[in-house]
Amino acid sequence: MNSIYDKRTKAFKKAEASLYLSNKDPRGLPYYELIKSKVINGELTYEEARLEVFNYYTGKSK
Repeated sequence: MNSIYDKRTKAFKKAEASLYLSNKDPRGLPYYELIKSKVINGELTYEEARLEVFNYYTGKSK
């Protein structure tokens, strides 16, 4: 099955592997998992997620 859900999940696995190898593994962090879930499920675009994470880490989140 090559649904958009599967493609997004595969893309996250690749990105997580890269981050893991760079010693920057975000897996398991509650906020990361929330944003990841929203992107995979189509609730947020990549750009929206990037802005959410930026705002979260710069103290601008709602």
